[in-house]
Amino acid sequence: MKRINKICPLTICVSAVLLVTGCTGEQQPKPDAAFYNNRGVDYYKKGQYDQAISDYNKAIALNPKFAMAYNNRGAAYNDKGRYDQAISDYTKAIALNPRDAKAYYNRGSAYHKISRHDQAISDYTRAIALNPAGAEAYVNRGNLFDVKGKFDQSISDFNNAIELNPRDAKAYLNRGVAYFNQGRYDQAMSDFNKALELNPRYALAYKNRAIAYFYIEEYDNAWRNVIKAQDLGYKINPKFLKMLRETSDRDK
Repeated sequence: MKRINKICPLTICVSAVLLVTGCTGEQQPKPDAAFYNNRGVDYYKKGQYDQAISDYNKAIALNPKFAMAYNNRGAAYNDKGRYDQAISDYTKAIALNPRDAKAYYNRGSAYHKISRHDQAISDYTRAIALNPAGAEAYVNRGNLFDVKGKFDQSISDFNNAIELNPRDAKAYLNRGVAYFNQGRYDQAMSDFNKALELNPRYALAYKNRAIAYFYIEEYDNAWRNVIKAQDLGYKINPKFLKMLRETSDRDK
């Protein structure tokens, strides 16, 4: 089976962190703490992470047992690339509310970002156990099974994600990558096509489909997908472009 991983790997898509507003079954926060938490979420959604963190700090100072605020502050640290602080906050949120699937999912995402894959898989698994309807955890765990070469488990997770959310283009894209890595190019192509049907501006899917066409020696189609991905702003790996030029005997 031909593999492409070292030269022009297909690219997967990882789901984002999950925020929490309002109150759950955890200890009821003081009203002022809830206000700062919810305003912090508004700042976060605008990409104003420092202001969000400041408000979450105030919420936690007013109510040190406010698990939501720790989870949400962790999300802000995560998006600033401060993964150790994010993991610390998610861990605190879990200690305060051990049945919070979002906190496990978010900590798994942070572990994922720093390549602590076994810990990420463990957290995604716990998130799924607590919330079997959470498609995002299946997608991200499936990605890590793919990285570990456990393609059957990867595909099973993507199947579950698609069953839960049939309009999730990234789940089709990622399942296509797993099929590709097994050498099942027809099924990979079908999934890339479905991802593009759901999101016609999905540059990553055009890029991956270009590589799949290259592997089945349909070079004209590979170029069409390369050009489409580039038109959408995706930077194609120069090594792959060199291989495609040399093999197809054309420049574009």
